[in-house]
Amino acid sequence: GSGKTFTMANVIANTGKPPVSSDRAVIVDTMHYLREHAAALPTSAKRRLAKLLLWTSDGWRQRPVFASADSGLETALEPHLPVWKPGVVPSTLNPIPSLLGVQILDDDSFKLPRMDTEPADEFTRVQYLTALRLLHDRLARRSPVVSQSGEWARLESLNIRIVPDLKVQLWLPDRKPIRLPREIHLDYPDTLYLRDDETLGTLEAGEVLSRFFSPDQRELIALAWLYSWQRAETEGPSADLLDLARAEIDDIDPLEALADAVNRQV
Repeated sequence: GSGKTFTMANVIANTGKPPVSSDRAVIVDTMHYLREHAAALPTSAKRRLAKLLLWTSDGWRQRPVFASADSGLETALEPHLPVWKPGVVPSTLNPIPSLLGVQILDDDSFKLPRMDTEPADEFTRVQYLTALRLLHDRLARRSPVVSQSGEWARLESLNIRIVPDLKVQLWLPDRKPIRLPREIHLDYPDTLYLRDDETLGTLEAGEVLSRFFSPDQRELIALAWLYSWQRAETEGPSADLLDLARAEIDDIDPLEALADAVNRQV
């Protein structure tokens, strides 16, 4: 029951030492048990949860403790904040993080400072749409429930911008602002910022794009995206996507393009 679960977790935490492999297994099992029985936890157990020592990037800690919705952001945060290390992706444990008093930081927690951006080129756009179509097809065949949870229209119309010096800023009460370099940042629901176009073919990109699906499918979407991107690179775009890209290029007003080029030089 929950009493035994708390006892085991406390024994590990009270050593004050980093958890060894067997300890980490107990911590993971504890988190899964709590998630599965969260609805039935009595008030006394929820109070104990809020006081449970948690293993973090800064050792065993009481609150405040933070967690990140994606692995790239988690690594960048560790020098600045005590980041929770439960041994599994925090978003798969809902509603336990909130019961533990862990503050989840996702892209919405960060603001993009003013900086120059430019649209991704047509090749990147076509490659993205090709991978997205392959992802849709794969999920529709293998995981239809997951596919139905996807915001496909928003994903297709996502505005992709390149920011070579991409950084984001985090504001927390009673703390100095934290500015972090980022490879990718989603301004949900309509703009995706990338340090360069190669970032789209990474697991981190899949984690960010999983924001458009149900929250418990983050790992599945990230891996499926990586697979889809690799297939898109191998197979290339379909004829209709190439025609669409050509049409978009042909629709550019040459005078408007010239004016934009002059403005950039000024």
